[in-house]
Amino acid sequence: MAGILRLQAMRLTNDFENRKELGWAQKTDPTDWASSFMSHDAAHGALPTLRAATALDVASGSYVAPSRLFQLKGEPVLVQVPKPARDETAARTLWEVSRKLTGVAFAGFP
Repeated sequence: MAGILRLQAMRLTNDFENRKELGWAQKTDPTDWASSFMSHDAAHGALPTLRAATALDVASGSYVAPSRLFQLKGEPVLVQVPKPARDETAARTLWEVSRKLTGVAFAGFP
């Protein structure tokens, strides 16, 4: 609860030092228009992943990304899966390399 209250207080005060202390992704001064224009803080940067993992309207194989600025910033929305992510040969290779490096194999997967 204290963390939520602190986040709310930071939103109201725009306290840069507190944001840095929490390890937010946006490390530069938020008054720097370029960094605030092009990036999210860590909390907002995590939203696409959270939506993909928890939203009922996101089907398996869907892709969630920010809604604006070349999918770099904005609210998380369903978007078309990027072409490189649909490359089955690359996916198979990644799976094989990951399996070899970790030593973890799942039943039913090659």
